[in-house]
Amino acid sequence: MKKIYDRISAGGLVYKKNHSVIYFVLCYKNKTNRWHLPKGTQEFNESICNTAIREVKEETGLEVKIKVFLSNIYYKFIDNQNNMLNKKVAFYIMEAIDGSFKNHDKEFDKIIWADSNEAIKLLKYTNEKKLVTKATLLV
Repeated sequence: MKKIYDRISAGGLVYKKNHSVIYFVLCYKNKTNRWHLPKGTQEFNESICNTAIREVKEETGLEVKIKVFLSNIYYKFIDNQNNMLNKKVAFYIMEAIDGSFKNHDKEFDKIIWADSNEAIKLLKYTNEKKLVTKATLLV
């Protein structure tokens, strides 16, 4: 049987509301000079939901709970050995229930809350921008 995805990851759009304004968590990496949504690779025998919760906690320092599945995104990239890889990422809408940005791991250099309009401006990739737009309509 042919393997369809070389990498499977999961992540979340962690949100909070302040009156009618919706904010999402974004992560910044100096090395790439880019803002990202928190996500990461599924570990062996780990459910995709648990991957999303674990990765968001590691990368943001926040304890989260999943509210609803949002969408899968798909893309291709070239790895360090010059291999073309197919990637699938499952994203969930999440709510922070505890934790602090002070507790995030070293993968990212800065973690912020950005309102939905700012998040769309800061994110580079169209598929991530679309996730923010979709999540804004659902929360």
